Amino acid sequence: MISHIKTKSGLQSLSFESKYVLTLPTGACKDSMAFMREAAVKAGCSSRNIEIVEEAKAVLQFCLHNKQEERIDDRSSSKFVVVECEGHPYSLYETDTTRFWVHYGLVILGAVLALVTAVAQWRDPAPYGKHERKDQNWGPLIPQRLGHFLSDALPGVVLFVLVFVFYGTQNKNYINYIFLAMFLSHYVHRGIIHPLIMRYRSPRVAIGITLGGFFPNCLYHFVNADFIGSAEYHSNYYYDPRFIVGVILFCAGYVINRLSDLKLRSLRDTKDSINEQYQRTRSYDAMSNHTENKTENPGCTGYYIPYGGFFELVTCPNYFGELVEWIGWSLATWSFAGLVWTLFCAATFVPRARHNHAW
Repeated sequence: MISHIKTKSGLQSLSFESKYVLTLPTGACKDSMAFMREAAVKAGCSSRNIEIVEEAKAVLQFCLHNKQEERIDDRSSSKFVVVECEGHPYSLYETDTTRFWVHYGLVILGAVLALVTAVAQWRDPAPYGKHERKDQNWGPLIPQRLGHFLSDALPGVVLFVLVFVFYGTQNKNYINYIFLAMFLSHYVHRGIIHPLIMRYRSPRVAIGITLGGFFPNCLYHFVNADFIGSAEYHSNYYYDPRFIVGVILFCAGYVINRLSDLKLRSLRDTKDSINEQYQRTRSYDAMSNHTENKTENPGCTGYYIPYGGFFELVTCPNYFGELVEWIGWSLATWSFAGLVWTLFCAATFVPRARHNHAW
């Protein structure tokens, strides 16, 4: 992208790039440098990406060192520099800092965990719902709604907000808050609203199952909150195709996920006879978010997939919708943190849907 920077009179115009070059006449005072830096920051530059140099020769050396193209033109005794460069749509941590290694170390750990999860769950389904085995003991039982809150709401809402606000940097703009709203829109529903409105077949769940969701969620939600709380996106990023397409995918997946959950909930509300219920459902299984898609009618404890809607297209549309959400998230944020979270979701949802379809 291109940035246009004009000295003496200050900043003429600016668009995002991976590095900003500000030039001043040789011998310029420190006040002039401070003014230029302040103007650049107000215009949307990351302070970590600003480079102040003197005269055309210094600019040329800087640009050649960074493999960028540049041209210099004299207009009314002012240096006019155009720097073309490519890079990420944000700046994060400087390399070789503690926070850099903590962030990307956890990202690598998340990638490894996603791979292990995919292999393990492809062989054997996670032991809850219809795949629960009576010969396995996963600890004492706790209320199902409490378990759902602990595994989803605590990491996805409480931890995420705390990391975003207190661990992230102070240089946030509206893009960061858009991502915060997107993430919370999903987890406020899934971790708080969903457990309150769903009718579970079993009122209790083993605490080991709850912790099996809690700890991975803490890992992935921490790195994602750290990223969107610290990344400094350029002020025009909302024009970027990655942001636009990512948000569209996130919203589409959100709608699919919510409609599928409502379909499942409507099955549990029905008071029809068993025969009428069988006519309107199929004898496969589906799951709501991190719970089984299960229907309990008077005198019947079977599992059913509702007829119609997205259930006609895929076995578990609620899983499919959520996976589309996180694909959109990783694209919009353009981050490794979002990518490893999406991979972990795929490693969980795809094998689970396969086992459900074969059941």
